[in-house]
Amino acid sequence: MDSELVWGGFANGACANFTSMTSYLAMYYYNDGNWIAFHKLYTYGNDTGESACDLVTKSVNKYALVTIGSISPKTVTINPPSPALTFVNITSTYPIYVNNTLTKSFVSYISYPLIIKVNGKTITVTPNDRPIGIVINGSKINYHYYINVVFPFAINASINGHESVFHSGWYKNGTIISIDLNKYYYLNNETRYEVVSNLNSVIIVNSSYVFNPETIKQYLVVVKSPYLVKINGIITNSAWVNDFSTVKIDVSLPFYLTGYLNGTCMINIGQHLTVTEPLYETLVTSINVFLISVLAILGIFSSVGVLTYRSWRKYKEIQKMFEQVQLGVINNGLVQLLINSKTDGMVIGFRLFGLLVPLMYPIRVGVNNISFLFPYVFYYPNMVYEGYLIIYAKGKLVKVKVRVVGQYYLR
Repeated sequence: MDSELVWGGFANGACANFTSMTSYLAMYYYNDGNWIAFHKLYTYGNDTGESACDLVTKSVNKYALVTIGSISPKTVTINPPSPALTFVNITSTYPIYVNNTLTKSFVSYISYPLIIKVNGKTITVTPNDRPIGIVINGSKINYHYYINVVFPFAINASINGHESVFHSGWYKNGTIISIDLNKYYYLNNETRYEVVSNLNSVIIVNSSYVFNPETIKQYLVVVKSPYLVKINGIITNSAWVNDFSTVKIDVSLPFYLTGYLNGTCMINIGQHLTVTEPLYETLVTSINVFLISVLAILGIFSSVGVLTYRSWRKYKEIQKMFEQVQLGVINNGLVQLLINSKTDGMVIGFRLFGLLVPLMYPIRVGVNNISFLFPYVFYYPNMVYEGYLIIYAKGKLVKVKVRVVGQYYLR
């Protein structure tokens, strides 16, 4: 956009010489009921054919001061106050005098007092920052004021007792507008606005007014997880979070699991993230290999069931999903087992003779052939031994009894 205020010649590219000049200039644009100044201005008009030969522009007293001097094109910074400009809209059913001019209508911004003569009366409109409308119908003079509604959704209101949509426009003096806003307005299922001011308002129109309820944009955050989830410290799997605010998602994982969140973006559990869009996250878990290895070394898996599962019934239900098909075999330290499974899971350990071997062996629905090394000495060949597989399935650890036969001595 290019806007210019230029002192210059009359026409045909003329360059005018001034004998004297003192003018304070400023430029504004109108936005949402406010006049906003252009703070950086160029002192020379580039797009106008006519010009001045002997004027200079400086920043003085917050304005652009134009005086006689040598031309010096450059940028000046000004900070002028908001102007006292009033938008006036006058309509009449018959001619009236506006500043001594006979007319039926007057629509303009004014920066000076406006004198209206009608029916032997004189009305003076003084500049301020609010629009005014005057409707003259015969002997009746009605004042109207402009209500600027700044809101992204339709507003239902009672206007003088009649239900209507409240929108920007001219309203007669004394009009009563009762507004009852919703707390939330939904852009879609993932984005909404929370109204934090002017929820319940009554406007009695006696001047122009900007109705601009304060809103906060919010996004939906959803976490899919079988474990307890906290969003910003509150136990929930979904929450509305303010735009550009920080969210922290915690998940209470069992001690033997590690995990992260993946979906809209990848997030570490407990990480702080600035929200600028809706978030849909799914928990991804894996066995904590390091911890399992430490537990295996310490040989404490015998107490895992008691420490981890309080619901014995649930424990037994999962335990029954795994069944040994036939007697397993240990041959030169190689253990071979056939396990029929009704669910997917992970074998994370094998315990025999009070000793435990940590494993990471996935199993699937159906018959699984599981083989691994158990490098310990057997003193009695062809004997049947009873041990346990430790299996992670459906978010729980269970011990599944298995039987194996040793083929011969291991040295």
